[in-house]
Formats: sequence, structure tokens, C-alpha cells
Amino acid sequence: AAARKFAIETVVFVNAEIKLIKCIVNGILVDLSANTLGALAPVRFFDLVDEACGKNHLFKRSVIVLKAWSTYESRILASHQSLLSTYALQGSSTPR
Repeated sequence: AAARKFAIETVVFVNAEIKLIKCIVNGILVDLSANTLGALAPVRFFDLVDEACGKNHLFKRSVIVLKAWSTYESRILASHQSLLSTYALQGSSTPR
């Protein structure tokens, strides 16, 4: 299989209580953090709800669609400033 290539731009390190790297990967804003134990509970919660829902990760895919809609179409909840909770994306990035 051919290796995938990612265009990474605008890498910024945020030196806050929780260290964060912000960058743009293939035109998508990405926040990376490590050693954030508080993020594990929401990830597990989303996994449990997704398992209960079933249907090929319908719950996680629905959350991604809702976040994208609120960010790019409706501009609600300050999502255009990335203030809408991203726990959904943390959980949705780990399908089984």
C-alpha cells in the first residue's frame, strides 16, 4: 500500500496548563495534546454510547456531522472559534 502524505501547516505550540500543539493538516485545524487523563472518561463514554447504538458507528459519525454543521453552516455555540466541545472528536477517532 502506498504511504499517505499529509500537508502540515502553521504549527503552533501553546504553553498552557495542558500543553497543546495546534496545526493545520490537509486544511483541517487539529489540536494535539498528551498526558491529559481527564480526556479519557469522555472518550470511554462516547465508546459506550457508540457500542450501544451500533449500526457501523452511527453515533460517532452523527456527532462529527453535527460538529461540522455547527462549525461551517450555522455558526452556533462559537464553534467557528473551536469553542464547541471536541470530546466528540476525541471519541470518534477511535472506532473499533
